[in-house]
Amino acid sequence: MEETKKAKDYFAILQARGDKRNRTKKRSNNPIVRRTWGLIRGARARARERGLPCDISTEWALPIIQAGICQATGMKLDIHSKRGPFSPSIDRIVPSKGYTTANCQIVVLIHNQIRHNWGDDPVIEYCKHIASVLQ
Repeated sequence: MEETKKAKDYFAILQARGDKRNRTKKRSNNPIVRRTWGLIRGARARARERGLPCDISTEWALPIIQAGICQATGMKLDIHSKRGPFSPSIDRIVPSKGYTTANCQIVVLIHNQIRHNWGDDPVIEYCKHIASVLQ
């Protein structure tokens, strides 16, 4: 009970100082919204750590994730997998430009991880080779 009183006092102090954020907003029960929020929260934290610009938002990412299609490959996103190969991931097209809407796309995690160090060309070459070997 004491914790609740402390939390209410804290919110009252923030409001008195002019804090405009709605800290009483309930979290969504929708797994897609929660997954999107988690991706954005992680990207913002990484941008802060690295001193990169970040203007992406849940409002930007949610329609893309709800569509369920990787923007780079056209593969289906696995929204319900926390960290599976086809779960959504935020890809910075040019890493040094940060997490901006013009520089980011929602992709399957495996795409983001395999092109992390070398970019698209080696990945395409590798995929073509694997496809030819398996045929």
